[in-house]
Amino acid sequence: MNVLGYLDRTLRKRMRGPNTGPEATKSARPAEHPPSAIPEPHVPVHPSPDIDAFLYEALCGRLSQEGRWYIDEITVTDELEIRGWAIRPACWFGEATFTVNGQPFTRVEKDRDRPDIAPALKVEPDRVSTFRCRIDVNDLPDGVRNLHFAYADRRTLKPLVLSQWYWFPEIDTPLPDPARRARVHGSDDVYTFLLFGAQIYGALAQALDRAFGKTFDDFPRVLDWGCGSGRVLRPLAARHAVKLIGVDVDADNIAWCRTAFPNCSFESTDLYPPLPFASESLDLVYGISVFTHLKEQDQFKWLEELRRVTRPGGVLLFSLHGEHAWFRSQTPGTRATFVEWKRRGFYDLCADSNLKGFIADEDYYHDVFHDLSYIVREWGRFFKVVEYFPGSLQGVQDLVVLVKE
Repeated sequence: MNVLGYLDRTLRKRMRGPNTGPEATKSARPAEHPPSAIPEPHVPVHPSPDIDAFLYEALCGRLSQEGRWYIDEITVTDELEIRGWAIRPACWFGEATFTVNGQPFTRVEKDRDRPDIAPALKVEPDRVSTFRCRIDVNDLPDGVRNLHFAYADRRTLKPLVLSQWYWFPEIDTPLPDPARRARVHGSDDVYTFLLFGAQIYGALAQALDRAFGKTFDDFPRVLDWGCGSGRVLRPLAARHAVKLIGVDVDADNIAWCRTAFPNCSFESTDLYPPLPFASESLDLVYGISVFTHLKEQDQFKWLEELRRVTRPGGVLLFSLHGEHAWFRSQTPGTRATFVEWKRRGFYDLCADSNLKGFIADEDYYHDVFHDLSYIVREWGRFFKVVEYFPGSLQGVQDLVVLVKE
């Protein structure tokens, strides 16, 4: 019996209350959402406010059981070298290795000299190791133009964790200046700006493949909703011949993108709908770290607008703050605030000042969290929820895949 799985299901059931699960939502969802009506969120009534501390800790424990890894440095000369740290999945006891484009590195060195990782991420020290992996560039059949790294089972070479890393050293698009990087990325560091942009692009491509067996090339008109200074758009524009459009409320970043990506289209948008596109004109929409910052009623306005501009059968991918973000970023708050979030499904933590001075309403931008049951219940009024990938963006943000029916 999977005890942690049972405890997780029990916790969710007790928090959710009666008749609010995905099956109830499915049967109650209207055949077609009226475009002009923004629904009020349904908040279930819970007769019992007490949640066992044991069940809460079990959910924390389940997340700490998962594997995680990070690449601190990538060097490409006559050999390819990566350095970083990894956390072994708690319930896996085989021998791990690291691969590039599905091929194992020829020289792998491991050590346990990162005492900062275990306490910060609340895992057992014996599960943490550092790594240094090397392989001659001549041993890579496809060279180093497109690099895909995975933390894998040494015997099968299958990835041990969902989050994988990508690197595209030959993309030579200009880089935004430090201030423009920081507003999008939270840091002005060049390496992590490029690394995270490539990883997010890879996670989106992976989601399209897993959910539909498709690539970006199968979608003629693609919208990067909240493109910032092109962190994710950069690898996408270099690798796919699609009509790529970027929009953002940050007019300064939009102006920069127009010079950096001349083959793409960009529009500065307001904080509220509408978008400058005809109805049913987009095939694919993705938004990274946008719904993570919208207050509840604002998100409904944007869901309605995104439904308007997406064609029937169109695909949408959005990142969210879920359980991984709550625990792994050490979100401030008590057990009671966590339980309140889980009961309601949406939690507005605080205002975020990252765009201060670049948007008209400085209270517009917040840090918010979504629960999966809330997504199924509330977002299901606008779109069909197809897939959900917890922690697929750097092991922190979740990714939801939607289809307009």
